[in-house]
Amino acid sequence: MKSVRALDLEVASRASIAVVVPLVVLVLLGRIDWAAYASFGAMTSLYGRSEPYRIRARTVSVAAAFMLVSVAAGLVMSVAEATLPALVLGLLLVITAGILLASTYGLFPGTPIFFVFAYLVCAQVPAPVDEMLPRLLVAVASAALAWLLTMSGWAFRRLVGDRFGDLFKELPRTPLLRPAAFRDVQVWLTILQHQVGVLLAGGLALFVGIGHPY
Repeated sequence: MKSVRALDLEVASRASIAVVVPLVVLVLLGRIDWAAYASFGAMTSLYGRSEPYRIRARTVSVAAAFMLVSVAAGLVMSVAEATLPALVLGLLLVITAGILLASTYGLFPGTPIFFVFAYLVCAQVPAPVDEMLPRLLVAVASAALAWLLTMSGWAFRRLVGDRFGDLFKELPRTPLLRPAAFRDVQVWLTILQHQVGVLLAGGLALFVGIGHPY
């Protein structure tokens, strides 16, 4: 089994590349204003750490899909110039779905924090309707790159002579599927705690007037 330090270094390296490459491309294209979408797509690389590749593929795919759903939801809110109640309703839905997914698929981090950031930041960034699809495609491309980087170790190990590329080897973390997580009272209590927490924090931010309710 690889040391935790070595595994952490792998994760940090992949995440760095996943973020830097799309941002460099955007700088070269003169569209650094699209950086938020690239960054949230790249956050896909934070999932699946220390998991066997056969399970990691599932974990990262689930995380990437919902990250893109969160970005898309934020974009819709931005284009529609949604009211605060609509934004809050969307936030509560993102939190609920994010925790249910994390509980069902054993995602780590197990909180919906990155999905929440993706939704709220993208909802706050002004976006013209004709740029909605290109901005979403930036997130899709960034997430795809992050997915490939996260799974790249398997191909690399195959190239250097490991027949299975660590496909079945023991690694520190092996999340289990919990198809019945939606029936767990503790899961719904966690959802309720998150919802109350963000509503209190957002309400306080609006009351103080710091300009950053998300």
